Amino acid sequence: MFILPAVAFLGPLWGILASMSGSAPMLKTYSSMNATLFLVNCPLTFLFMLYMRDRPFYLVTILALMLNKVFINFTSAKVTLHLLNPSFTKNQEKIERRHRNLVSARIDVVTRDVSSAERAALLVASGPPSESLLGSMNQKSA
Repeated sequence: MFILPAVAFLGPLWGILASMSGSAPMLKTYSSMNATLFLVNCPLTFLFMLYMRDRPFYLVTILALMLNKVFINFTSAKVTLHLLNPSFTKNQEKIERRHRNLVSARIDVVTRDVSSAERAALLVASGPPSESLLGSMNQKSA
């Protein structure tokens, strides 16, 4: 709580330092600072401005600041994710491709008119993907 009033000033400076250094832990703390600003400081400021009957322009400015913080946090989270796991996108594409192949190979089992318990038993009994399916997956990944 001691740093709460300073978050509005320290946050942008910490964000610049985090971006320049490319440090994932610094970007995480920057995201935390933005979340604190969004969840605590901005609503309190907005409510106080409403109570004091401040000009609508300033109220809209606070709302625009809050919207800006949402986009900054989204971008910061994406950058942090790629700094922590640079191959995330490639791995995700491979997993989705394998899942699609597996689903298309098992479509005959799934579309039969059987109960869900029988369907599960058929899927388990059908075993691992066939060699032709594995070969097609290897050809697509190359």
